[in-house]
Amino acid sequence: MYQRVGHATSTDMHNWTRVGDGLCLDLTGDNAQYYESDHMVGFWHDRAMRDPWVMRDPNGDGWLMYFTARAPNIAEANAGGAIGFATSPDLMNWTLQPPVFVGGFGQLEVPQVFERNGTWYCLFCNDAQHWSQDYRATYPGTPVTGTHYLIGTSPRGPWRIAPGEFLDGDMPCKRYAARIVDHDGTFMILGFEDRGRDQFVGRIMDPEPVEVGHDGLLFIRTTQKAAE
Repeated sequence: MYQRVGHATSTDMHNWTRVGDGLCLDLTGDNAQYYESDHMVGFWHDRAMRDPWVMRDPNGDGWLMYFTARAPNIAEANAGGAIGFATSPDLMNWTLQPPVFVGGFGQLEVPQVFERNGTWYCLFCNDAQHWSQDYRATYPGTPVTGTHYLIGTSPRGPWRIAPGEFLDGDMPCKRYAARIVDHDGTFMILGFEDRGRDQFVGRIMDPEPVEVGHDGLLFIRTTQKAAE
């Protein structure tokens, strides 16, 4: 499975037309060397390139794209997950750039990049079985499946894994592929109800409020109250 990013347009959000041959971006060109651009048969069933998050470049003209990918030549499969990166002046022509983050996990799925109070955050979701050995050794608890995040000083990084507990994780997974939305000035998290592979639900759960602590770390208010 060679994943690629496609491009289509719509006037009503129901009927879609491919742009050109439908291909928006692939792992080709000078910067393809920074990605696992060929399927490495063994641990994974795919050549990862999916879940694009596109936003305006806040520091200039054009657009930024973040996507799920993997870096090459990393011995531990669960340490090669990457947040891929590309840029465009017009949403039509894209240039592949080196990843903005590599490590910690075998996959960093469904990225979302946003800013709050001068700090940048990159949300991602991950399965407990895809944690790297180093991250397992430093994590203050047992592995969980769900949504966590990176912290950065700009949309281009540098990025680091947020310390402490996973933002929204459980076993079996409660919520996956989450998004944080700004609702009238309040951050809210919402995502698919999961309950694990054997009892997957798939409906979008009611949102819960997310707050930013004095240390810049995110936390879900209802989860913290339950813990207290």
